[in-house]
Formats: sequence, C-alpha cells, structure tokens
Amino acid sequence: PLFALVERAGAGQLRLAEMAALFWHCLADRDGCTRELLGDAVAELGLAACAPILRTLLGQILQGSG
Repeated sequence: PLFALVERAGAGQLRLAEMAALFWHCLADRDGCTRELLGDAVAELGLAACAPILRTLLGQILQGSG
C-alpha cells in the first residue's frame, strides 16, 4: 500500500527497489522506459541523489496532488 511506503520512507526504511517502484508508479511518461531501466537508474544514482526527488514526491502524495 502507498501509505505503508510513505511511512517506511519517513522512518528511513525504504529500500531502493521500493523507491524505484514508487517512481515507476508515478511516472507520467513511460515512453521507452521499462520498470527495469528505471530501477537500474535509481540503483546507479543511489539513495543520496534520489532523496530530493523522493521527498518531493512524498510531499505531493501526502497533499493529495501526487
């Protein structure tokens, strides 16, 4: 469930695979991008680089605009 992911993220317990799944779910334009490619990109960038994106996305979800 989405809010379980949000809670784990808030507690610092979100795994990279879960982060990639969340990004994939919210991706507006998947043209040419597979879930595997997105997961590989998240893994390559790492948690520190993806954290600002995750923070923005979680904020939008919690506000109901994600």
